Order: sequence, then structure tokens, then C-alpha cells
Amino acid sequence: MGNHADAALQDHITKWERDAVVLEHMSLVERIAWGICLKLPGNILLEDLVHSGVVGLLDAIDKYDPLSHVPFPVYASFRIRGEILDSLRHRGWGSRELRQKARQLEQSRDSLT
Repeated sequence: MGNHADAALQDHITKWERDAVVLEHMSLVERIAWGICLKLPGNILLEDLVHSGVVGLLDAIDKYDPLSHVPFPVYASFRIRGEILDSLRHRGWGSRELRQKARQLEQSRDSLT
């Protein structure tokens, strides 16, 4: 992480510094969202997952402790993934078993086509 981003993660950050950290880590958000999206049915939009991931990134920026000796991208990855999964759960998309059956159905349909 660059010097600008390290400074942004101190106790008090300005809006501009916060925006710089978000821009610097957008590829991380997109990569995590894409990985999750590949395992979901086609009606779940990647853009929705990215939006939730950005919320997780902002939360990570607010709660990160630079003295923790954990690199920010590692910490942020957990917050981003967690926020995306929470947003999917809040959608009420169904139980874990129902989602598993839907994945099996989609895989069967794909293999038949």
C-alpha cells in the first residue's frame, strides 16, 4: 500500500483520503464480488455485489487499526466478503439448503445444454 493510503488509515482521515483508499482498493472489491458472483444464480447482479463490497470496504477503513500488524488488504478482504454475504442473506434468497438445490439445478441445466 502506498504512503498516501497508509496516511489515510490513521485515526482521522479526510474525505479525500478516504476516497483515495476506496479507489486504490476497488480492484480488490471487484475481485471478491466476481468470485462470489460465479457461484450464484444468474439473477444476482455483479453490480449489486460490488456495491455491497464497497460498503464493506468503507467499514474496513473506519475500523482498521494500523497497529494490529495485519495488512489492510487482508483485513479489508474479510470485511468486504462478509458484507457481500450479509447483503445476500438480507435479500432473503432462501435457506442454505434451498440455495444448494438451486445451484445443483443450474448445474444440471447447464450440463444438459
